Amino acid sequence: MQKILRVLDEYKLMFGLILFLLIARQFFFANFIVEGASMDYTLQDQNRVVGFQHFNIERFDVVIFNAPNEAKDYVKRVIGVPGDQIKYEGDQLYINNIAYAEPYLELKKEEYIHSFTNDFEVKEIIPEGYYFVLGDNRRNSTDSRELGLIEEADIYAELFFSYWPLDQMRVIR
Repeated sequence: MQKILRVLDEYKLMFGLILFLLIARQFFFANFIVEGASMDYTLQDQNRVVGFQHFNIERFDVVIFNAPNEAKDYVKRVIGVPGDQIKYEGDQLYINNIAYAEPYLELKKEEYIHSFTNDFEVKEIIPEGYYFVLGDNRRNSTDSRELGLIEEADIYAELFFSYWPLDQMRVIR
């Protein structure tokens, strides 16, 4: 009888742990499969990733959002936050007329002889509650240049970890 009680105690702990993980996954974490090459080399097609559902959106975060006017989710990098003015000139990012380095683009940029990101400028200042996002593979990305600004309510997770394939398991930066 004691043996049976001990086994039940072990199963209670395992059941409790599984229940806790399911609840945490439902309310705090989002799993996602990356589709396409728009985030090469940060993330690649069919990578499995995990993100926080409750977070503060900051510049250069990699986020998942529901695209405006589409029934599709996208993974992109936040470049502009409320109050920013964005410009790309001569393959250099300028936010509020200050040049910013983008080290996450270096490997992909090496594939191109000429500029990697075509020049553009967002004329208006990004309003409160909106964000400007770009894919890391600027030559192959549908992002805020086409979609427009992304509403905060449509951003539902900040990605923090890639777990599949195993040889690409890492923290996302």
